[in-house]
Amino acid sequence: MLIQSPVVFLNTLPYKHTHTTPSLAYKDPYLVTSTSSFVHRVDMLWLFLCAILSKPCQTVPRRKVVMTVHTGTSAYISSIDANTIPSPIPTNGLESPGLQSPSSHLTPLSRERLRYVKFAYTTRFAEAATVADDLFLLSGPDVRPEAGDLVLARVAYIGKHKKIETPASRRATLFANDEVVLAYGNRYAADQYLAVVPEDLGPCHMVAAGGVAGIVQQKHANIDEATIIEPLGLITTRSKRVTMSDFAEFTLDMDDDSTPGRPPVIAVFGVAMNSGKTTTAAQLIHGLSSAGHTVGAAKLTGTGSGNDPGLFIDAGAAHVLDFTNFGYPTTFKVNYDRIRAMLSAQIRQLTSAGASVIVMEIADGLYQAENRRLLKDPVFAPAVDSVVFAASDALGAVAGVDFLHKHHMSVACVSGLVTASPIATAEAADVVSVPVTPTFDLAQSDTALAITGLKAPHESSYQNHS
Repeated sequence: MLIQSPVVFLNTLPYKHTHTTPSLAYKDPYLVTSTSSFVHRVDMLWLFLCAILSKPCQTVPRRKVVMTVHTGTSAYISSIDANTIPSPIPTNGLESPGLQSPSSHLTPLSRERLRYVKFAYTTRFAEAATVADDLFLLSGPDVRPEAGDLVLARVAYIGKHKKIETPASRRATLFANDEVVLAYGNRYAADQYLAVVPEDLGPCHMVAAGGVAGIVQQKHANIDEATIIEPLGLITTRSKRVTMSDFAEFTLDMDDDSTPGRPPVIAVFGVAMNSGKTTTAAQLIHGLSSAGHTVGAAKLTGTGSGNDPGLFIDAGAAHVLDFTNFGYPTTFKVNYDRIRAMLSAQIRQLTSAGASVIVMEIADGLYQAENRRLLKDPVFAPAVDSVVFAASDALGAVAGVDFLHKHHMSVACVSGLVTASPIATAEAADVVSVPVTPTFDLAQSDTALAITGLKAPHESSYQNHS
């Protein structure tokens, strides 16, 4: 059956394109093609009406559109009708308490198959452990993923993310039909995507190269459509789902906010995403390391990726960790009490590793919800000695410094993207009450020590903070 608008055509998608994918096996798929790139702007309501009108009305009351996927001059719609979902086929000999519902099932996942799967950076601690147990894929319409769950998925369409970051932090090229292991997670990135964990195992997106699966809700106008994946099932043992937290290096003590014997902690905040926070932190790390300090580096919040930890190591950090070491693919929508516990836990871990100073990057901008709450938290200010603030222009520098001062934070200097321009640097220096330091000057040991108020370890006996 063919239904069309002036530029849109709807056809049933042949069974051969869906029968190998459990998430599509119980759906009525359609392929929407177009004679114009205008399909990218076709209203969701039109697509929904097409999906309804293309089938007999008995499925209309229970039908919903799961997602649409734009691919060049095509758009893919998958819809699900609860009345037509087939009964699951049980797997003989499997005991799965707490896993199976009447419409979900387990499929054995062989080690041989896993040999050819591309694991993502977020799953690096789990990759080696997957050979230790008998593993299965949990699939079915009632399976609801949660943040941190590991999913085996097939790459359906290559969009924004054309490479996946491996556990070794190498960028591996993606090909259509590649099988990948990602972690479900929420993402907040103002310059890229706002994405959340989906409610089922339907087609979704790879929203970060580090290996995060989610459904894109919003995107920046200049960013390509997200890479599309078809989840094949959650990875499980016989009795439970396999999650990032199962293999995390460290665990959170929710009742411990202490940071005994901690060294000085310098937090790097920014006015927004891409304001130069990570580059600023790396230059500061290099400057302090060159001065003789044993630098511990941390990312308290953000989206899992090996890029920033790798840069911190390159800059001279002796010890580096982030939230993925604690079992979180991202920190967006993580219960705030866990963010607070992670702050103290990261400081304790780096202190016990022998750091003489800690540089901690905080992702996104000051007005991001978790960051606002962090700055208001009575635990935060006593745990941080000073802030280096990355701004993109003079106005952002003034507003950011003022905001931080109102939250009782000591600002060591303004740096970041604003300092790429001598003119913008001069503007900022005229209106802010703290030094404006060119980003790459922070890599000089004398500058790094002067900005932070620290001395080289050999110049004086070192006193820890408590």
